[in-house]
Amino acid sequence: MSQIEVDDRFSEAIRGFSSRLSDLLDSCSCQLVEVASSRPPESQVPGVYLILSPPDGHVVYAGMTQHRNHICRRLGDHRNGNASCDLPVMLSQHAEMPQAIEEYRVKWLEIEDPRDRYLFEQFVVGVLSPELNG
Repeated sequence: MSQIEVDDRFSEAIRGFSSRLSDLLDSCSCQLVEVASSRPPESQVPGVYLILSPPDGHVVYAGMTQHRNHICRRLGDHRNGNASCDLPVMLSQHAEMPQAIEEYRVKWLEIEDPRDRYLFEQFVVGVLSPELNG
């Protein structure tokens, strides 16, 4: 493969990721606890999600669903705080951040393919550098 072909593939991938990121950032946000509790049909999909901090809505965490989990199930996990990467646990390590989970909002983008989901999540974390991702 020539350098030109590599450069073209790289440029195409970046354009695709950038377009998806714009779609994600432009999407409507919902209350995290509401999505986790009510499980609306549009959240019953695999994908990449952003958790937004109150009151200004800046992105504090980016994540993705694993295997066959859906957005609403993963957000339920975040709400319940059962693991070190769940929202209550992460917030407890950042006292300067609002601690009321019910005030956090979420946006998501459906991505079926597990590899695409993984690569896009890595791109989002790299570009946005959310506080709780690392």
